[in-house]
Amino acid sequence: MQIVRLVPREAGQHDKCLPVSSERTTSEGLMRAEDLLEACLTDLGRHLRRLEDDYRLAEGERLEKRLRAIVGLAERIGMRHVARVGADAHYCHMAGDEPALAATLSRLMRLLTASLDEIGLTRPLS
Repeated sequence: MQIVRLVPREAGQHDKCLPVSSERTTSEGLMRAEDLLEACLTDLGRHLRRLEDDYRLAEGERLEKRLRAIVGLAERIGMRHVARVGADAHYCHMAGDEPALAATLSRLMRLLTASLDEIGLTRPLS
């Protein structure tokens, strides 16, 4: 049986945001951090939108690059849960375990959607 569409429907756990201490940072440093955070979150949203297509179209090399990018971006901004699930999906892909890859990609999509929804960057996927 081939899975042709992944539909994230259940609410997933997402990383909680930690408050930034303004005592240790300058306003210029804080603005650079905000710009970096915004760029990383935008890239994560872009990868989320294309993740299912790469899987469905059997674009193995593109899927591998996208998963590595998601892991790197998530680690860079402290989204440990997203990075861990992304790494799990990458492992399943490299091992050639299709059922595990489908399940893990679905979990990654739910988690990313919930995390980005929490901060208002995406609309729920139907």
